[in-house]
Amino acid sequence: MKVYFSASLSGLAGKERALKLINLIEKSGHTILGKKQLLDQNTSCSVCFSQKDHHMQCCELAVLEGSMPVSIAVSYDLGRLIERSKPIIFLYENETDRRLLTARDKMVVSQYSQEDLGEVLDWAFSEIKHNLYRRFTFFISPKIDTFLDFVTKKQRISRSEYIRDLIEKNMLDSYPI
Repeated sequence: MKVYFSASLSGLAGKERALKLINLIEKSGHTILGKKQLLDQNTSCSVCFSQKDHHMQCCELAVLEGSMPVSIAVSYDLGRLIERSKPIIFLYENETDRRLLTARDKMVVSQYSQEDLGEVLDWAFSEIKHNLYRRFTFFISPKIDTFLDFVTKKQRISRSEYIRDLIEKNMLDSYPI
């Protein structure tokens, strides 16, 4: 999956938490969008903002690390991702008080310790996957029905796989990363 990642990089502890999470996410087989810009302190604010906005639009899922001290950027990212209805995993270390932040549709909120971070991240990914796929039903004409029968028998795939492939191809053509 294409993952948007955001964390407060202030202080050594923030950078260490972020790097550990990045490594765990990548070991799980996911791709982090904008990883280079995230870790590069020399990127200008205007370039960083437009790239972050693009990555938020293109991601399939977001992972936010919100341990104290949480930066304004993480809070901003959270708001933008909620606004875009993106699935979000919001993680924070045990000693951080997050009673005001509650899980919502397409959002998993969980605390972790350094010892169980990998397990918590795996659990959060499995929980969020339940919200990723939606059933979509629509009516088609007899002409389209006949065509779908022909194509799916020829390619030996289901109708939904064929339609999903068409949409994904169009997405790649229209919204290249």
